[in-house]
Formats: sequence, structure tokens, C-alpha cells
Amino acid sequence: MKLFRRILSLVLSSVLILGVSIQCFAAENSVYVFGGQEKEVIRRTVFCDPDSNGVCDASDARIILRVAAQLQTLPPDCEGADPDRDGTVSASDARMILRAAAKIDEYYEFSDGSTPSGFAYNGDGKLVLFAEDGSLFSGLYETSDSRRYFGADHTAYEGLTIIDGVQYYMRADGLRYTGFAMTTELFHFRDGKAEEGFFDDESGRYYTDAYGHIIYGYKQIGDDLYCFDSETGAMLVNTTKDGYIIGADGICRKGIQGGEVTTSKYGAFKTTLIPFPEDEMMWKLICLNTDYRVTRDVEDKIELSYVAGSSQRMDSRAAVWYNKMYSAAKADGIYLTPCSGYRSYSTQLYLYNEFVDEYIGYGYSGYEAEILASRRRMPAGSSEHNIGICMDIITASSADHFENYKAYGWLSEHAADYGFILRYPADKTEVTGVPSRPWQFRYVGRAHAALMKEYRLCLEEYLDVVILD
Repeated sequence: MKLFRRILSLVLSSVLILGVSIQCFAAENSVYVFGGQEKEVIRRTVFCDPDSNGVCDASDARIILRVAAQLQTLPPDCEGADPDRDGTVSASDARMILRAAAKIDEYYEFSDGSTPSGFAYNGDGKLVLFAEDGSLFSGLYETSDSRRYFGADHTAYEGLTIIDGVQYYMRADGLRYTGFAMTTELFHFRDGKAEEGFFDDESGRYYTDAYGHIIYGYKQIGDDLYCFDSETGAMLVNTTKDGYIIGADGICRKGIQGGEVTTSKYGAFKTTLIPFPEDEMMWKLICLNTDYRVTRDVEDKIELSYVAGSSQRMDSRAAVWYNKMYSAAKADGIYLTPCSGYRSYSTQLYLYNEFVDEYIGYGYSGYEAEILASRRRMPAGSSEHNIGICMDIITASSADHFENYKAYGWLSEHAADYGFILRYPADKTEVTGVPSRPWQFRYVGRAHAALMKEYRLCLEEYLDVVILD
């Protein structure tokens, strides 16, 4: 070991004789805030090229390390032995030279010679990180519970930032941000990263593109079409818009899904066959008439329930609200008598054809008989009774002139509270094509019923306004 030290000393002496030059000079002083306290930091720049080949390389590092190992034996006039120029060769000089050996171009130290480390804020209020060797950090700094990115200027990324082609949003403290962010546009980020796809927030469901932009309006996603509020970006659900019925899943579907067009027996009607709606919102607003009818297999797709006050049945979803309405009316001293709810396809077919035959017997053509019969009874599949969504209501005393009874007045005022509308008002005959039927009330759901009542719209008018097919 002594022999090794002797050889090292001789090598070092030879190096010094060659005039090894380690140049260090101080740059400006700066004030940084550490843990809320302002501290003056000296920024130093190191240039090391003792072998004078124009670059600071491994050869220079080896030379400087040898110098650092033998500081105590250096003659006082050796340039570079006192890089901080305090007149003595000290541990502070050793640290500076070792930093030079590690090829750190810049480093910082406090005025007392100690090394700053950890997080601080510069004079511009930007977050920086001092590494253990006193240099400013750049790149990714990651711990078990946090991740920060520091740019080439050593400050933490803040706000919108592209990292490896992915858009991030970083907080002022450098941490990744989760939530909405408004710059020139509205964004959403999860753990700092913009991720394309759906996400749920307490205010609704949203969708972002690959850069985190909140999507507004219509968006084709996979095989389905969605609509997002034009102001908030929240996905629309359980509503109607621009010819679409939008269900709880947010998928936009055409209000009426057309199928095969058939012609009635005597040619009076061309009717489009439509499937029984599986989506509840479409079911609530389905409009059946001589233009549209459901297919016969609808009977296998309806779950029926008996309603209060009779042996009549309705679709179980509508029956729940009818029973609530019945109980409320009874509490007010009004007794609603349901006289005709669900009808099977075959029953409807028999009743309609019975009227057609009657008019033919009066001398009308088959074409004329079908039109006249439809004003009294819808063709099979075209009646809302066939899907159990409506109820004919009378009073216990009389079925005639129901509009003159208290029960009708009560329904006119309260039916919408339970999701029911008067299906064929007297002043809407030209729109519906059906004469007034003050006894027929149809379930559409409370939200839609309230709007129809407020704006005095029948179902056809409401669909024309809200669903532009």
C-alpha cells in the first residue's frame, strides 16, 4: 500500500509539473426559497480540461481525481488547487474539483460552502430540484407516490406539457393533475395524463380525445353515436335530440326505426313495421298510428301487470305509475275506473276488421271502410293498447261524455305528474288523425308529460319538435 501511494505521488507530481490547470469561476448569486425560507445560492460554472485536448473527458477526470487525492501535498502556487480562491486548499476545494471530475458544468452552493439539495423555488416562482451534488435536476423525478418532470431549464413542467408525444397537465408544484383544466379549451386529465375515452364525474359522463379535449356535440365511438352537451360536454342521457332518442346508455337511436313497408288489405294505408323498442326511452315515446305499427311478435316481449281498481293490465313499467295516479286520485275523492288496457294483437285485429266489415256493409268501398274504421279503432299493431302503454279511463257512473266529469278534470291537472298525457285531445284531431278520445291516457314518463302539458303539445307535435326524423 505504501508503495502504491508513493507511485501515485510520483505520477501526481509529474502531472503537476506539466502544469495541470483546473479552472473554476463563480457566476451570479441567486436567491431561492427552501421550505419557505429565502437563501442565497452561489452558482458556479466549472470547466475542466487539464490535458488541453479541448474537451472534458475521461482522461481529464482521471487527472483531476489524482489531484483531489493529494491536495495536502500541492505546492501553494499550483493553479486549480484553490478553485474557490479563499487562500487555502480545503474540503470545499475538493468538492468543487470532484464535481469537475464528474463533468458537471454547473453546480450551486450556499455562501457557507454547504451544498443545497431538495425542492426550492427560483426567483420566478418556478419549482426546481437540487440534486445531492448541488446541481439542478432535469428529467423525470419519481418517488413511490409522486412524479415530476423537470425541463432543460431545470424548472418543473407546469400546465399543458407534451412528454414523449403524450399530453400532460402538471400542477404548479410539478405534480400530475387529475380533473378538469381550462386553458383555451376544456381538458380532463387523470394522474396528469390525457387519456382518450369515457370518464365519470359527479356532474355526468364525459369523453375526451387523445389530447384530453372534452368532446362536445355528436361523436361516433365505435359502432355507436353519442351526443354531448354543447356547453358542459356532459353526455346526454334519457332525452331526445335532433331526431334521436337517447337512452340511459347515451347511445343515440332514431326515434322510429323503420322496417318493411306493408299495404293494408284494401290499400288505404302503407304501414312501416317497426320492432318493439328494447330501450326504455324509445318505448316511452313510441308513436303508433296508421303509418307505423309493431309486429305481431310484440306479444312475447311485454311484461304485463294488473292495475289497481280492475282486472285490466298494462306494461308493468307503466302500471307502476298508473297505480300511483289511481291512489292519488282516490285520496282526493276521485275514483278512476280503468276499462281497457292491454289488448292482444288478435283482439285488435278482430275489433278493427269488425268495423271495416260494418262500413263495407253500409256500401263503402274497402278503401273508404279502412279509413273510417281507423277513426274508431286502430289496425292491429297500430294501437298503443297492443303494447300496454295506454289506458281507457271512465267513471263508475258513466263512460259517456267523460270530459264533463270531475275525474277528467282531475286527470287534466294531475296526470302529467305521473307521466300520463291525454293521447287524443279535441283540438289536435287534424294532427293525430283521430277524433277526440277524452278517456284515453298514454304513459310517456313524467319529464316528457310535463313538457307536453306546458306547451300544449300532443305526442305527434312533441316528436316533430324534439325528434326531427
